[in-house]
Amino acid sequence: MASHTITKGVVRDETDCPKFTNRLYRVIRPVSDIEWATQFYSHVLKNPGERISELRQYFRSGETILACYDPVADGDGDETTLFLGNGS
Repeated sequence: MASHTITKGVVRDETDCPKFTNRLYRVIRPVSDIEWATQFYSHVLKNPGERISELRQYFRSGETILACYDPVADGDGDETTLFLGNGS
């Protein structure tokens, strides 16, 4: 069994090769129909989620949040899926 030390978010083992410990914090998923997305992800994740606003639904899975929102109805227009980690 290898021994490990953690220093400022980097795990080092006896070979001194860094292994980063970043975690996925949030996935922001644009959707065109928030009601359909809420039903779909509630079924898939077996989790009803939480309505944050009229156009946003959050689903927690462990330490990660799936955030569904309708960017067009929100006036944002940006339909890019974002993946955010603890270093973002």
